[in-house]
Amino acid sequence: IMALISSFGIAYRLAEKYRTLDPLSAGAMSLVAFMMTIPQNTRFTPVHGAAEVIKGVIPVSMVGSQGLFVAIVISLLSTEIYRLVASRNLVIRMPDGVPPAVAKSFLALIPGFCVRAGVLARRLAVEASPFGDINSMIATLIGIPMHHVGGTLPGMIISVILIGILWTLGLHGDA
Repeated sequence: IMALISSFGIAYRLAEKYRTLDPLSAGAMSLVAFMMTIPQNTRFTPVHGAAEVIKGVIPVSMVGSQGLFVAIVISLLSTEIYRLVASRNLVIRMPDGVPPAVAKSFLALIPGFCVRAGVLARRLAVEASPFGDINSMIATLIGIPMHHVGGTLPGMIISVILIGILWTLGLHGDA
């Protein structure tokens, strides 16, 4: 569940940093947006039979480390959309007598709709492309060129230099 926790946590901390957003709402919006990007059709092959597609199943691999990059991008994107919509005062404000928790949830309704609509539009665009889903698109557009560059001498030199720089900064560069 690494990607799920990261999706919520990154948006929560970014919203805290802005100080004008409700961090809990930003984290929840990010988590919902990330779950919307996960393809929910899985191929299942029984022991004695042909492969069949099971709908409505969330692949566990997509909510782990394989979906981490998408979770990071979606959490940053959803929080920025939330901040943009909220800064333009496109929110529902409640009267002073309404409890703060209820007022915060109404403040997040329109920004949450904008986040979900944006993510849904991107998901449908990617699904209409030959990639099929966002993880496959990233693996194709970023992974294949990185694989070819990493297999060359200049790519390996750059990799070793980056590992050394990350170690001096306190990060375990090989990982």
